[in-house]
Amino acid sequence: MLFHQALSAHRAGRLDEAEKLYCRLLDTHGEQFPALTMLGALKAERSDFVSSESLLSKALALNPNDAAAQLNYGNVLLALGRLDDAFSVFGKALTLNPGIAEAELNRGSILMLRKSFGEAVTCFDNAIRVNPKLAQAFCNRGQALVELGQFEAALASCDAAVAIDSRNAEFHASRANILYRMKRFDEALSAVDAAILLQPANPAFQYNRGNVCFQQKRFDEAFAAFGKATAIDKNFADAHYNEGFARLLLGDTERGWRKYEYRWDQPDRVQTKRHFRQPIWLGEGSLEGKTILIHAEQGFGDTIMASRFVPLVAALGAQVILEVQAALVPLMQRIQGVSGLVIRGETLPDFDVHCPFMSLPFAFRTTLKTIPNRVPYLDVPQEKIQRWRARLGDDDLKVGIAWAGNASFKDDRDRSILLTNILPICSAESVKFFSLQKDLRSGDAETLLANPQIVQLGSELNDFEDTAAAMLSLDLIISSDTAVVHLAGALGLPVWVLLSHIPDWRWLLDRSDSPWYPTARLFRQDERRQWKIVTEEVIQNLKKFVADRKNTKPDPGAAG
Repeated sequence: MLFHQALSAHRAGRLDEAEKLYCRLLDTHGEQFPALTMLGALKAERSDFVSSESLLSKALALNPNDAAAQLNYGNVLLALGRLDDAFSVFGKALTLNPGIAEAELNRGSILMLRKSFGEAVTCFDNAIRVNPKLAQAFCNRGQALVELGQFEAALASCDAAVAIDSRNAEFHASRANILYRMKRFDEALSAVDAAILLQPANPAFQYNRGNVCFQQKRFDEAFAAFGKATAIDKNFADAHYNEGFARLLLGDTERGWRKYEYRWDQPDRVQTKRHFRQPIWLGEGSLEGKTILIHAEQGFGDTIMASRFVPLVAALGAQVILEVQAALVPLMQRIQGVSGLVIRGETLPDFDVHCPFMSLPFAFRTTLKTIPNRVPYLDVPQEKIQRWRARLGDDDLKVGIAWAGNASFKDDRDRSILLTNILPICSAESVKFFSLQKDLRSGDAETLLANPQIVQLGSELNDFEDTAAAMLSLDLIISSDTAVVHLAGALGLPVWVLLSHIPDWRWLLDRSDSPWYPTARLFRQDERRQWKIVTEEVIQNLKKFVADRKNTKPDPGAAG
């Protein structure tokens, strides 16, 4: 009787009353499976997962063969972040009752967190087989298929989720994310707007709208969306950062640098933030007589680019200690004003203040007109250059090429260009091509073997000083947005940069030159976002480059 009263109150939403009745029942009659499970469920409803776990574990000790209780216990363990335990418990529930679609759904979600996307799809398929109307399984399946690169199938799965439940904002948002990855931006915008219509106060949806508008170059709308996201959640670091990225791309350095500092609060970077007891220096306060640690934080190219500021820091009266990646040490130790150098990860010497490399432009309140762009600002010992010149020879026009940066970079898919896409450039006559690509992607080695007109130097380049010396023996560098580009620009070498339709912020928009690197020439994708258009333009300009060199080369037979 008492249990039924408690159950009735529970179902009616009178949780305080139900909890008191469950507790009285347990006090009066001892631990009973029904009361323990229902009180455990009630505690979970109130997000008291610690108490819920204790109650449900006691219940299952009395009756481990109840599939519904196992499912509830697994849900609580999942909420507590005990993923391995939850996965095991969901498995027990399915053993007791293979028809529990929610258990398959939750196992798939855990596999997603483990990045086991293929196995996750199998779980979601099982859930859908049990319950063809389980919209969440279709949505999650779509998200897993995206990670496997199966975009059309992913979109079809999310479409099915929306067809089942068109009032679920998450499903529209997931569909928008897939369309975004497929670069179908008009459709992505419609989908994210559908999500916002259902949940206008969701900051993630406003943030996603900003990202879509950014890719469409609808910058005012992007800024408005990022602003709405941060108005709803002032600590939304990704929205602040992406606004900063967009403002820098447009040349708005004053607001751009300030927003760029939010990178340290982004979820994927918060673990890499350095927590020194010494204060950060961002341009305020005297450095006279102080020691400053300037530390690498991003890729090789970022360190190379920002190292131009080191002499300016030293000129403020500071002793400058650099902490850089090992491959950059020989180059960086030759920069004017460097007092000491440490490989990233080694024990640091004493210092008074610190600054991340990519915060130096903000520290100096850099504008497009005040970028310190006198080149070269890096150099290489002459004997090393002479060795490479002897190795590469003096005949023909010599062009270095690179096509891919760090594969782990989140926008690598847009930034890097496949070797097969750059090959047409390497068919130019009267040119000898040298690959400066250190790390080869799948299939690159075979492609290079099949194209003997390209001399592979990557295996001979031990560090960036080797790469710089080799590049100083060449006439021109052609590359996608990689560290090679920054190195060439820092050395004052002619460099042609192949850029995606929406490039990294430092390349700005709609210009063929760079305020960061006076010797760079920029070749950009148009709205079709195809590399073929870029390479065709490069080929035509390379032909002219060759012809101009031939016309200016002295005639050895001419009278002196």
